[in-house]
Amino acid sequence: MESKRKQLGLSFVGVLLIVGVLAVTAFFTVKVGLVYFNHYQVKSVLDVLEREQPVAQRSSVEIKRFVAKHFSINSIDYVHPGDVKLEQKVASINVQVDYDVVKPMVGNLSVLISFSEAKNLKVVF
Repeated sequence: MESKRKQLGLSFVGVLLIVGVLAVTAFFTVKVGLVYFNHYQVKSVLDVLEREQPVAQRSSVEIKRFVAKHFSINSIDYVHPGDVKLEQKVASINVQVDYDVVKPMVGNLSVLISFSEAKNLKVVF
């Protein structure tokens, strides 16, 4: 006959193992989640650019200045003004933001995340 004591549930080592796995997962999620939150802000800056005054009234320098100013206001750390590329087409301007983020995790372990966001701005005459 088995005693009830052996049938009570998880042992102390089992609980420690589960808590450890949850802690490591939460650590990596928070570190990488902040990078994705920053990318969401980059997308919102491009949306604001699209909703602002018509693009035909702006030069490419003004558009880059607008984007850089909003990156600074929103405290976007990973994108530099050189990462913003403008391509003029017949009736639109394509704004492309390509950047990589290297996020150090623990010791010499790092995560590389690449982002590419584009917005096609219609030129209104």
